[in-house]
Amino acid sequence: MRIHIDADVALPSLIICRFKVPLSYANAEFLMDEVLSTIRTAPTRPRWFVLRFDSIEDVDYVAANMLMEPAERMEGNK
Repeated sequence: MRIHIDADVALPSLIICRFKVPLSYANAEFLMDEVLSTIRTAPTRPRWFVLRFDSIEDVDYVAANMLMEPAERMEGNK
């Protein structure tokens, strides 16, 4: 399943991402990889990363747990 991600660097240290599909165990790994790739390729190291969920209808348990991994990785890379 392809996930469409809109990512925008709003300020030098702020990235805002919007996902347009339900998040589930089937695409949780892909989601995490895309989030981490967006963070790694940012022009400057982001201090804030916002995930917009206004267009997501459903998030299952596995995907919800996976969402914590990018936050933990960013915290560990201070």
